[in-house]
Amino acid sequence: MQINPAGPGTLDNPSRNRFEDLTSEDFMKIMFAELSHQDPLKPQDTQALLNQINTVRSIESNSKLMAELGKLVSQNQFALAGSLVGKSITGLDESFLPVQGYVKSAALEGDRIVLTLQSGERVPMDQVESIIEPEPPQA
Repeated sequence: MQINPAGPGTLDNPSRNRFEDLTSEDFMKIMFAELSHQDPLKPQDTQALLNQINTVRSIESNSKLMAELGKLVSQNQFALAGSLVGKSITGLDESFLPVQGYVKSAALEGDRIVLTLQSGERVPMDQVESIIEPEPPQA
């Protein structure tokens, strides 16, 4: 097996789908090149071209929607993490050891949210197992 120094997605890596890298602008350039080189006596099916353009626009629109939804989910998770400050939680720390304690702070680190407990232990948000509400005062 040969390792490609240029990395994945280059011509030496046939397993990657090169169409994933095409933008709608690239696709339009290809379409115009096809139209300019077609046989005038056998023109391309215009409806097929329009369908292809609509498909590319739909894919691009879906990609943008997924990115925006990802941002929204991340913001909601961070808001939830902030609401845990001052509450007791159980979960697994970054070494996957069980911990319990009061949340001192929440921080966004790259693409993950990490809670810091008063003891200094750090718990990734996706490893929180339970949230322990304080007992209401007895009357």
